[in-house]
Amino acid sequence: MKRWIAVCMMLVLLMSTLALADVPDKPDAFAYAYDFGADVLDSGDIAEIAQYGQALEEATGIQAIAVAVNFLDGEDPADYATDLINTWGIGQKGEDNGIVVLLARGDRKIQIGTGKGVDRTLTGSKCGELIDRNIDYFANNDFDAGMIALYQDVCQFMAKAQGKTLSLGESAGAASMGLVSGYDAGERRSGGLFDGILSLLFTYIVASIVINTLFKGKGCCLRFLFLGWLFDKLGDSGRNRRNPPRPPMGGYGGGWGHSGSFRSFGGGSSRSSSGGGRSFGGGRSFGGGRSRGGGGGRSF
Repeated sequence: MKRWIAVCMMLVLLMSTLALADVPDKPDAFAYAYDFGADVLDSGDIAEIAQYGQALEEATGIQAIAVAVNFLDGEDPADYATDLINTWGIGQKGEDNGIVVLLARGDRKIQIGTGKGVDRTLTGSKCGELIDRNIDYFANNDFDAGMIALYQDVCQFMAKAQGKTLSLGESAGAASMGLVSGYDAGERRSGGLFDGILSLLFTYIVASIVINTLFKGKGCCLRFLFLGWLFDKLGDSGRNRRNPPRPPMGGYGGGWGHSGSFRSFGGGSSRSSSGGGRSFGGGRSFGGGRSRGGGGGRSF
């Protein structure tokens, strides 16, 4: 039974390591819309989106980001949108009220991703309804108009759900271009080599633990390939430890008059850590929100 549990744990950990969506790095400058090589949004489109995005954030605190990419390279759009929210920290920390309107132009998929704090308001069925209202834009390859219209509908719905009215004006966020050329979802992030090394090291350690658990006490060459010698050495050192001799019943005799007492101790030290985010881009920034995978999407 223990062997099956160990095998299942290894498979789950390996799958979770390999299944992380390869999303773009968190941008250095904040904007309400980004085009990563999809050639969908120009500076005018981003400025129009920014007006609604800033109005929504000022009225409700909800942070909605529009992202256009070309291909997802096999990634599920729902997972990709969730990873964007979690990696970039879209939405207010603690409120987790971030929203991503994601277009994969080459894959012909549109997705609305939601943070944990808004997924009961912007439900999967509501996301589908808002997308269906604008699906003809995307089906007719009018991607920029579709992104603007869908983003506006999302902002207006969320404001109405909060009992707020959007106050539109010239947005300071429009100054951020939000354009990134030459990006493809299949490219590694800037820290890709380091991340890859850490992933391989993590996988090797997990595999070592599992294999040495399965073949404990057996001279399997696979064990020694996966740190079996180290596990054996640790096991031998544990077996070679001697416990202090137990006193005879009734205590020590023979004129010594010695009595012993045992003390128990275990008060270790505890540390608390606190994390903080960084603000960048002047004015507004990502707030550190999280998502559990809500929202909805469509193919067109």
